[in-house]
Order: sequence, then structure tokens, then C-alpha cells
Amino acid sequence: MSKGSFKDVKELANLILGVTDDEFDYAIDNVKAYIYYTEGGCYEFAKIIKYYFEDECEYVIRNDLDHVAILYKGQVYDAYDGLDDYDIKKYKVPVEFLTKKIDDFRLTTEDELNTFNFGTWKNIIFEGKTPSEALIKEINSIENIQIEPNSNHR
Repeated sequence: MSKGSFKDVKELANLILGVTDDEFDYAIDNVKAYIYYTEGGCYEFAKIIKYYFEDECEYVIRNDLDHVAILYKGQVYDAYDGLDDYDIKKYKVPVEFLTKKIDDFRLTTEDELNTFNFGTWKNIIFEGKTPSEALIKEINSIENIQIEPNSNHR
């Protein structure tokens, strides 16, 4: 069971993109959130998903060590999974970005991930916090979502 009223990772991914675009676009030079989270901010995105689905998902890293995602119910998820059909068409997202083969990824740990530098977006700060911390705070403050506190989150 997730923390909050999310039915699955895809629904949360969509919310993350929307909140980032609405509240924090200035911090990522007004580029679309899915671009930030797929071109260097992938670990921050994965940390948000992991926070809410802690016991149900695991970190995975692509075999080329260049992209972090989440393994949830046997499928690999990243920010592209938060896009709806309209946005996929509007932004002309290539089909190969929407399908991720589990064999292209391996399980990893937070300790290992902290040793990597994921692109030019690594040092982005949202209101004095890491993107994952800021998004978790913002999502938790949304009035219609009931979130259980997680004292283990840093």
C-alpha cells in the first residue's frame, strides 16, 4: 500500500510532472519537467516514487549506468510514464522512450546511486531543497491527499 491515495506509480508520476511544471519550472530554466527528470534528474524522480511506494518498488539503473528508474510490479517506470497520451503526441516522444525492457536494467541501491553524477541537472535546488525533498513536501501539502509521515526520509 502506498503512502497517499495513489492507485499506482503511473498516477504519482503524472502528479510529479504536473507539480514540477506548475511550482518549480523556474528552477529548471522553464523546461518541461519530463525533460528534467529524463535528462539528469532521473534519480530525484526515482527518490520521490520510492518515498511513496517504499515497500513496493526498488531502484534500478540502466546497464549503461546512465539512467535510474523504479521497478514496480515487474515493470520499469520513469518520468516518461507520467506523460498522458496528449503530451506524448504534443512533445513527439519517441516510442522507444516509452517502452523500457527490464533486461536493460539491474537492481541497485541508494548507496550505489549516490556515487554517480547524473548529468547537468545534478545540483538543481528547489526552494532550498533537493528536488525530491521539495516535491515530497509540496505533494504532502496538497489538501486532498492524505499522506502518512515517513521519518526515514532524509
